[in-house]
Amino acid sequence: MGQTSQPAFRLVLDQIDLSSLNFRSAKLGGASFRSSRFYGRGADDRWGTFDDAIADLSGAELKQADLTGAILSRVRLDRANLTNATLNKADLSQVRSIAGNFSNASLVDANLQQAVLERGSFTGATLGNANFSRVNLQAGMMSQAQAIATNFTRADLSQSDWREADLSRSNFTEANLDSADLSAANLQNANFTNANLQNANLTGTDLSGVNFSGANLDGADFQGAIFVPAPKVRSNQFIQADPQYEATQRFKGVDFTRVRNLSREQIEYVCTQGGIHPRCAAP
Repeated sequence: MGQTSQPAFRLVLDQIDLSSLNFRSAKLGGASFRSSRFYGRGADDRWGTFDDAIADLSGAELKQADLTGAILSRVRLDRANLTNATLNKADLSQVRSIAGNFSNASLVDANLQQAVLERGSFTGATLGNANFSRVNLQAGMMSQAQAIATNFTRADLSQSDWREADLSRSNFTEANLDSADLSAANLQNANFTNANLQNANLTGTDLSGVNFSGANLDGADFQGAIFVPAPKVRSNQFIQADPQYEATQRFKGVDFTRVRNLSREQIEYVCTQGGIHPRCAAP
């Protein structure tokens, strides 16, 4: 007698007020919470007071969950597993997610302002146009993340790992990237104005069009970093001429004195762009 396979059960709680509920360590993989609210006003009917209704999702299993447009502000997500979850346009402002796992999740246009994300994993995540301003992402794992045009203004990103991430056009103004690993990352047209990049690893990064105005680069490793795309070599061109750099003020006042592993070509480019280095000719 043949057996009829039953469709897998999927929890659907879309557009529901779930604030104040306890989901600690709950198994919610694949569930749908589209536009649901996990944070609400308490008995005093005011936002941001002691009796706010805040759900607890600490340690919850949320693999492949759909949280598109969900309100998760101030929610506890410590050690929660959101691998492959969808959080596009979700509000995660001031969320607390110590050691949370957002690997391969999608957070396009999400709001994470002032979130505490220490030791969080966003490996392979899609973060385009998301707002990470003022977040605490110390020792975060961000390798291979797609963070195009993402806002990291004043974020604490010290000791974080961004290897092979795409950070083109992202804003790191006044961010702390002390000892961060950005090796082989795409930083085209990224903005590091007044950022702290002390002892950062920038080996093999693409820095085309990057803005380092006022940035602290002391101890940063620039080995193999690309300041300008290599010119195309014609098939009938046997001898490649030395590159001729147009003099601009792109690095005006940026101090490369204590930067590590700059090549002769890199130093020449820094000097023609108004940067500061002991080997630049006196004006």
